[in-house]
Parts: sequence; C-alpha cells; structure tokens
Amino acid sequence: MRVQDLQCTGTEAHLYVSCNLFLTARATGITINQPFVEILSFANGLLVEGRPYYFDTTEIGRALGNEYSTTFNG
Repeated sequence: MRVQDLQCTGTEAHLYVSCNLFLTARATGITINQPFVEILSFANGLLVEGRPYYFDTTEIGRALGNEYSTTFNG
C-alpha cells in the first residue's frame, strides 16, 4: 500500500483524513488506485470510531477475487 496526497483537518473530537491509496491485492496481484476518506472520532483523547469511505468497493472486491462483486467479469 502507498498513500499519496495525504490531507488532514479537524477538531479535538473529529479528524478528517483524505488521500489517494495505491493498493495491491496479495490474492490476485491486481493493483488499484482510488481516493479514500476517513472520519475519526475521539472522546477523552481516545479513538472511539473510524468510518472509512472507499471510492469504489466493487473495484476492491474484484481485486480481491470476490466473484460476488456486482460487476465481476470472472
């Protein structure tokens, strides 16, 4: 995995992270590049929630060899 153009902003309660991810699936060797955003929530200085948002989960599923991805072409 490689991260490019990492940007972060936020408050004590929330951190907003965005970047481009370059991922290579071990199972298939397929490499993908897509935008990624995550919202991290904190309480009392501790991480209490992380909400990742992937740009194209179907592409990730295909890269992992998931035959149940909605646009899997076999």
